[in-house]
Amino acid sequence: MDLSKIAMPIHKLFERAIVDHKRTHYCDLPKCFVVHPEVLAKLKLEAPRYVWDPTTLDPIFFGVHIKQDVKATEPKLIASTNEEILL
Repeated sequence: MDLSKIAMPIHKLFERAIVDHKRTHYCDLPKCFVVHPEVLAKLKLEAPRYVWDPTTLDPIFFGVHIKQDVKATEPKLIASTNEEILL
């Protein structure tokens, strides 16, 4: 994945995606983010205190789980209605 295509910091991109999803889906949180492992590594560097759930140590960002996909070319958000939204 080419990280130079992402213009803003990844944690800001995810924050905006969560706010936009809550605005359009009646305050529901998205189901998850699907990202390449490189994107998750960069997110851990940018905002380490927001990425891990302290009880299960799963990647989570503001209550939204983060799933890794090696084949992912762009970060995706899985909405509460199961639709895929490219970020």
